[in-house]
Amino acid sequence: MRIAFLTNENSMHINIKAKYFTQKEDSVYFFAMRCIDNHETTKIKYRENLKVYTFAFSYNHDWKLIVHNVLKIYQSIKKNKIQIVHIIEMTFCEYAIALGLLGVKIVLENNGSDVLLAPNNAALRKKYQYAYRLAKAVVQDSFSAQQAGIALGAPKNPNEIIELGIDTNIFNPYIEQGRFRKQYKIPMDATVLFSPRAFCSLYNIPLIIKTIKPIIDEFPNTYYVFCTYVKNRKYQSKIEKLSDNVIFLGYLDNERDMPQIYRDSDMVLSIPDSDSSPRTVYEAMACGSTVIVSDLPWIQGKFVDGKELFVTDITNPDQLLTMIREIIQKRKYIDREAGYDKIKDILDYRNSAKKLRKLYQSILQGN
Repeated sequence: MRIAFLTNENSMHINIKAKYFTQKEDSVYFFAMRCIDNHETTKIKYRENLKVYTFAFSYNHDWKLIVHNVLKIYQSIKKNKIQIVHIIEMTFCEYAIALGLLGVKIVLENNGSDVLLAPNNAALRKKYQYAYRLAKAVVQDSFSAQQAGIALGAPKNPNEIIELGIDTNIFNPYIEQGRFRKQYKIPMDATVLFSPRAFCSLYNIPLIIKTIKPIIDEFPNTYYVFCTYVKNRKYQSKIEKLSDNVIFLGYLDNERDMPQIYRDSDMVLSIPDSDSSPRTVYEAMACGSTVIVSDLPWIQGKFVDGKELFVTDITNPDQLLTMIREIIQKRKYIDREAGYDKIKDILDYRNSAKKLRKLYQSILQGN
């Protein structure tokens, strides 16, 4: 098959989704959308065999720019005989509409926050509905995102739940421990808390920052580690002033660096306001870290609070602080083996990619 993905140039979706298809006999293209709205980001490194075309875009919906991009993208589609364009994020629904009207076979993917946090806006709803109508299929990574999308006009069929998944050959509890600690001179007996989410308001980074001083004051042999591809100087400045036991890493290569950090982290904190299928949580669990997450619907029916991970109420900051204390004091434990087994069973990226392939084939066969 000849497949193209279209999404933000820094989306981690692209490398995971492209990984399976670039290893097969498929031709894989990426229309990488580069934001020009002064958002400070670090460009990720793409996979080999992924043919990348970069386009500028604005969250302010510059129609002149959109029309220019659509024409260039359509030329690339015709030139490379691309059969399906998989658009990730409803931010780019105008591209789904325009390319769909030009006869391109579109798969439209809701990111969880696209639909779970969509404002009650008539114009936005109409735009979403038009894009959904022109798409050959809609996918997302959770039941909650699926239901939110349907409420905004997505069709009930074809409408698939296909999680991104992770590579359990790379993220697993058998990785050698100590390499990250040694590199950053963290004592082997120290407690390490790791925040892998972007420095955006959605991820409640300030709640994590508020725990730093009381935890390090009480447990001096504790280190906080942060990484993000989205730069936020306000957050970074606050973090760096709190303690010498805080490490800011910036952007890291997902498959080269992250497994080592997860493996050397005692706790991984992921407490956003909205989430539907958090890859960083799955990666951390696969590597055997104790994960603390916010109380959101994606957990229900998948993981058990107090067994494979811990759930905190983000409206009660004291609960997060107490939970961290109890884990450090070894009064709370998770079943690391059960967490890894479940991730390997239901969230390996190869299983997700096979579902996508089946969907693409069905579209190309006219089903």
